[in-house]
Amino acid sequence: IRVLSAPSLSVFKWRVGDSAPAAARRLTCRQPDALNCRFTCPELRPVSQIAIRFAAAALLVLLLRPLVAEELRLAANEWPPYTFADVYRQGVATALVVAGLERAGYQSRVTIMAWPKVLDTTRRGDNDVIIAAWYREERNAELAFSEPYLTNELKFLTRPDVEISELSREALTGYRIGVVEDFAYGQKPYDTTGLEIVIGSTVRDNVRALFARELDLVLGDERILRHEVDLVSGAKFVSFVPEPLETRGLRIAVSRARPDHAKIVVAFDAAIRAMRDDGSYNSLLANYRIGD
Repeated sequence: IRVLSAPSLSVFKWRVGDSAPAAARRLTCRQPDALNCRFTCPELRPVSQIAIRFAAAALLVLLLRPLVAEELRLAANEWPPYTFADVYRQGVATALVVAGLERAGYQSRVTIMAWPKVLDTTRRGDNDVIIAAWYREERNAELAFSEPYLTNELKFLTRPDVEISELSREALTGYRIGVVEDFAYGQKPYDTTGLEIVIGSTVRDNVRALFARELDLVLGDERILRHEVDLVSGAKFVSFVPEPLETRGLRIAVSRARPDHAKIVVAFDAAIRAMRDDGSYNSLLANYRIGD
């Protein structure tokens, strides 16, 4: 085998059938400087410095080849515009979380399921991360929460004929208020004494009931309510009470069944901070025409 190497055009000759260890035992170095070393033996002509450096570079590339990132199992319920059941359409929360985890060194596999199943499977460790969750004290024992990566404003959606001037018990009394079962509306339960609370299965059902005049107010996240109203082109038929009932932070929740749950949370928080600093966070939000 003959290999020509420029610029010296020195020839490296290896006999067919010769083994690398056998050849290596016959090599002698004439200079103490390894970078300038040129090997000779009875069967091998001088090897050029370029050939040696090329072999070293190739070895370095192999050693530094990136390892396959660990895949995390992400779970979420359908919660537009934050998460979508359509696998080809990412919601803004899914996009942010997947991008943040990728920057933190993790791959993601997303599964959409009913909210009770999201909680149960992640608590047990069958899933690793909940994409979009609000912190509640009773959840903290089994789930490790990140810092907020988005903020949510809880507001009342109503019809123009319902006039609410302030958020007080007196102002809300006499109205039918739609809420969703097992929705973490506040850090602590609200005192709803004297208020007519109607439990619906989904925000979409409550919005439809508002249009049908079966409800007078619907409580929910402003972005979600706007999304549902836009689906039926009903913006001119409803309005928001300007004052938010509460502002919440949207977080990931990592199963404490994983021994490395704290590591994942820390890495994700750092990745989101880096995305805010380099502008990629705002660029991603702009794709969904929303701001934090």
